Amino acid sequence: MESVRDAQTTITFNLADYASGLTSHRRVYLRSDLRRPEEPVTPYHRLVTTGSQREGVFVGCEIDDLKPYLTRPGEAEPDRYLDWPTSGKDRWLGLFLEFDPPLVYLPESVCSDTELCWECVLRIFNRWGHRLRVGQMKRSIRVEGHEDIVVDGVPYKACLRLVLDMRIRIRWGPWVDVTEYLWLARGVGEVRRVQRIQVWAFLLFFDEAYSYELAAGQEKRRVKPATVRKAGETRPTVAAGQERGRSVVSHHPGPASAWSRMVIFLDRFLPRLRVGGMFIETVTPVPHCRCMYMRVSGDKSATFSGDPKGSTEKRSAENGEWM
Repeated sequence: MESVRDAQTTITFNLADYASGLTSHRRVYLRSDLRRPEEPVTPYHRLVTTGSQREGVFVGCEIDDLKPYLTRPGEAEPDRYLDWPTSGKDRWLGLFLEFDPPLVYLPESVCSDTELCWECVLRIFNRWGHRLRVGQMKRSIRVEGHEDIVVDGVPYKACLRLVLDMRIRIRWGPWVDVTEYLWLARGVGEVRRVQRIQVWAFLLFFDEAYSYELAAGQEKRRVKPATVRKAGETRPTVAAGQERGRSVVSHHPGPASAWSRMVIFLDRFLPRLRVGGMFIETVTPVPHCRCMYMRVSGDKSATFSGDPKGSTEKRSAENGEWM
């Protein structure tokens, strides 16, 4: 792999050149269990349209808006209940998640010497839409370099390799870490993903890993872009402070889309955790959805931003707050 981390000059990568996955498409990936190579490879479907991302068992679902399925403060029951897959009657196999503010998944651009990080409040609801817990979620992304790979017999040259870390912290547990290695081919999008899921639940520890590879013949499949999901759900991205009448110049890359709400179905629970499907509401990020802080390679300090007042401060990246 050709690394860009040690380059003498900063290189900026426009993900729109690589990631067709940021636009509307329908794909089939081949999923394999890296911990249990004897298990058969299975197809995993994904459908991305404007305003939503459907995966697995939710690709053919009729869901459009997750808000009616969730209870609000003072409400005993949600407006409606989700019709879960047949094997998901166990309450622990289905969960709703809400991100406040919406959490950026992939930005429009990344730099070779910078690690971008975002954080949000995470609200967790059970399969009936009742709130269970509130925690904190942090996500980071960095570039590792370019790599030539072969996926399902198809060669892809100079794929951009990214590392995405997601950390969920809930008081009294559980703690969840998800690390994803992502390969993006220019003009195609995501061609390979290696995902590692680690869960700490009380005194127990679980560690699973899966590989998703683009099936041959899928690299040019597209769907007609849909209209914006609902009027008023998306807002233009502006620098923090502009909504208060102040002129602020933001040097952070503008995010392409962000996760607002999610429903996740697990077709296998602990100790062999596996995602069976997801439905994700995506929105245009609001001002406070900007990059919370940036870490520069070789520098032990990080510049924090995205504060509601638009302030910045220097903190040590080794103080344990993020690490």
